[in-house]
Order: sequence, then C-alpha cells, then structure tokens
Amino acid sequence: MASKPKVPSNFVQRVLIALLLTVIIAFGLGGYQVIFGKDEFLRVVHTVEKHKNSPDAAKRLKGLNINAKSHESHGSTALIWFSRMGDVKAIEMLLSAGANRAAVNSLGRTAADEAQANGNLAVYQLLVSRRASDLSR
Repeated sequence: MASKPKVPSNFVQRVLIALLLTVIIAFGLGGYQVIFGKDEFLRVVHTVEKHKNSPDAAKRLKGLNINAKSHESHGSTALIWFSRMGDVKAIEMLLSAGANRAAVNSLGRTAADEAQANGNLAVYQLLVSRRASDLSR
C-alpha cells in the first residue's frame, strides 16, 4: 500500500505567508494598517517582502523599528522570522539596514539558531559570516 506523501511544515508555513502577503499587497499600506493596526513587526515584514529585490532595499526600512518583536511567532524579530523561512534576500536587506542578529525570541533562539534548526544553511552561513566579519573590525 502506498503511503501518503508528507507535506513539510515549512511548505505549509510558506503557503500561509504567501497568502497573508498577497492580502497585504492587495490592500496596499493603507489597507494593511486597517487590517493590522500599527504593529511595527508586520510593517517591517511587509516592507521587506515588498522591496527586497529593489536596489535601495535597505533604505526602504528607514524610520521603521527593524528590531520590533512580533506579538505572535514566539516574539521573533523580522530577522529571526525570515531566517526561519530561509529568505536570503530579506536577510541581506535587514542586515544592511542594521538588524540586530544577536536578538533572541521568547525561546532564546537567535536568527542563526532558527536558520540552522529549519535547515536553511545559506541563511545560517550568511548570518555567521556577517557576524565574524563584524567581530574582525
């Protein structure tokens, strides 16, 4: 008897995030504020998702608290959240804007911890290599 294929939980998370971001983008920032209020974490996530491929991506975060913690998701910052998702472009944008890679969520895990735990090796290596280069200055 053929076994039912397993759907990785990471895949389910990505689908739910894609749906949420589609709604956010469809409403634009004004609608976003109506739906989510003034949650700084969600504003950062929305801005990163919308502008991560633009050449001046990090500048788009100016004026936002990029280290704000979510009310859900174990108190994660955007850097921790995108590390869990494995989004290299988002991580690069947040690091360029000065995100605190030493921040921990309510489980005591950093962005590097989340990347490693979720098998996002490219993100983990980026976070660790950036940390090493910052320490050598």
